[in-house]
Amino acid sequence: MITASELEELLANWPTGERDPKVRQEYRGSQGWWTVHEHLVWSDDTKITLGDMSITVSDCEGGGEGDWEKPTYMVFQVEHTNRDIQHFRKHGVYESHGGSHWDGAFEEVRPATKLVDIWEKA
Repeated sequence: MITASELEELLANWPTGERDPKVRQEYRGSQGWWTVHEHLVWSDDTKITLGDMSITVSDCEGGGEGDWEKPTYMVFQVEHTNRDIQHFRKHGVYESHGGSHWDGAFEEVRPATKLVDIWEKA
C-alpha cells in the first residue's frame, strides 16, 4: 500500500522523476499534474505504471468555456500487483481563461453510495 503523500510525489514528478523548481507545477507541459491528467483522460494509453502500481482515472470532473473558478477533481484508482486497490482524489480549479490548476489537496478516498432526493414536476 502507498500513502497519499508518497503517491502525490510520484505523480507530481511523472514522467521524468524530477521537478523543475522554477516552474509552477500546474503550468508544466512536459510533466506534473497537467500531464498526468492529459495522459490518463485523453491519450490512447489511459494507464500509468509506477513500480508495482497501475494507475487509472476512476472519475474526473472538469470545466468548460465560461466556467469561472469551477472546482474540479480527478479520482485515481491504484491497483497493486497483489490486487490491492486504493483510490485517491486530486482537487483543482478550472478557469476558462487559464485552464485547469491542479494545486489542491490530494487525499485517499473510498467509494461510497449516497441516497439523494430530487424534485420532479407532479
